[in-house]
Amino acid sequence: GAGATTSAANVAWTLARLSERRVLLADFDLTAGTINFLFKLTHNYSLLDAIKHSHQLDESLWGSLVASRRNLDILPAPEKPFTSPLEAYRVHECLEYARSIYEYVVIDLPSICDKVAMATLNEADQIYVVTNPELATLFLARKTLALMEEMGFQKEQVRVLVNRVQKREELTLGDMEKIFRFPIHATFPNDYPSVRRALTEGNPVDEHCDLGAAYRRFAAGLAGVEKVAKKKGSLVGLRALFGEHQLVKADR
Repeated sequence: GAGATTSAANVAWTLARLSERRVLLADFDLTAGTINFLFKLTHNYSLLDAIKHSHQLDESLWGSLVASRRNLDILPAPEKPFTSPLEAYRVHECLEYARSIYEYVVIDLPSICDKVAMATLNEADQIYVVTNPELATLFLARKTLALMEEMGFQKEQVRVLVNRVQKREELTLGDMEKIFRFPIHATFPNDYPSVRRALTEGNPVDEHCDLGAAYRRFAAGLAGVEKVAKKKGSLVGLRALFGEHQLVKADR
């Protein structure tokens, strides 16, 4: 509900375009994954197939598992909700393979208490917690940030993004930081018309609107403007509250 899935999809798309490198967008929400819907994808395979065959992943098999949009490969969630447990080591194997072939891996994750999310976040180099200016969502963000600290995540490993910011908010960013007891790393403007248009067309948000420009700035920051690091890279997690989704990125 806070817009992390939309942010994950648009950041991944923009990273692929700016870096001109291979980028993976993976939907790890096995019960309500919506990446397929955002991009209007029809694909026969999903994350479950990748995890099931994690011990035998190679270029040929992986190429059949992902759907491609230009430089962006997409590993969707299963069409039907999946609630059975998954072995953490298989998730690890899948992530390790993805990190070996992509410059970035962007993962949209479910609730922080979800076992698949935990297995992924434990390998994350950077985690983004996504919230919006609504009081209930800010309260959940504060609880989540406190929980992540209790779980041993370092403060510099976790960053806060505020979505749907309007020009006149009752709470300032400073007020929000006091609520979180955490600095705000970046904000994204409220732009329902642009998001709705993108959803209708199955495309990313128009880069020329304010929201599209904000995604571009954020993606450019992740890429460091210069060419990204060689070899195995880092994972980044981005989670929203209410729907409690997350995003993960890996640099090769």
